[in-house]
Amino acid sequence: MDALSFNPDNLQNIVFFLLPGLLATSLFFHQIPDRKKSDFILIILGVFLSYIFTTITQWLFTLINIITHLNTHLVDRTIYFSITRFFIAIALSILMAKFVKSKYFFKLNKIFGISYYPFGRVWNSFFNIPPNTVIKVFLVDGISYVGIVKSTSYDPNDDIQELELWWPYYYDKSTAKAILIKETETVLIEGHAIFCVEKVTKNMAKELYPKLSV
Repeated sequence: MDALSFNPDNLQNIVFFLLPGLLATSLFFHQIPDRKKSDFILIILGVFLSYIFTTITQWLFTLINIITHLNTHLVDRTIYFSITRFFIAIALSILMAKFVKSKYFFKLNKIFGISYYPFGRVWNSFFNIPPNTVIKVFLVDGISYVGIVKSTSYDPNDDIQELELWWPYYYDKSTAKAILIKETETVLIEGHAIFCVEKVTKNMAKELYPKLSV
């Protein structure tokens, strides 16, 4: 260990240096689930992001030094510097995730000729919806439901996707009529049983759920 210049203090510095980047990577992919990355890719991302966060924090402390005339070099290795790096890592990972889920990210993709959803599955993109969204679900066995999306599976590493509908209706395709299932509050549908999913219009949603804000 000593021959390679690794000692407990050095290892501790390396760990603290990498933690903000690894934390930011984990938080980002928690908000934007994607296919599992190799450990090597995650480490590279962690190192790169940690370097970025450290640089930003140093710039911030330098700016504070200029404005307040304080000698920030005396505190740049203290707990305040570390806390600032972690705060920046958390804040930027949240902001990046929000940007990726926004319409602006898709507009940016179009500039570069990218028409597909770059993270996870189209399932995740389709169900990136506001609360109280009403959908129709057509099953492979011919049964159809209309209901409010309560929750969906969101892990692209899991082959089993699930969908939970709130206050469901049976939907008759032949008559285009919806019949409320009075004895049921929610229904759970497995992804492999789904033939098609449609987002209904606001007018139809208001007809079925007049008290719902859509």
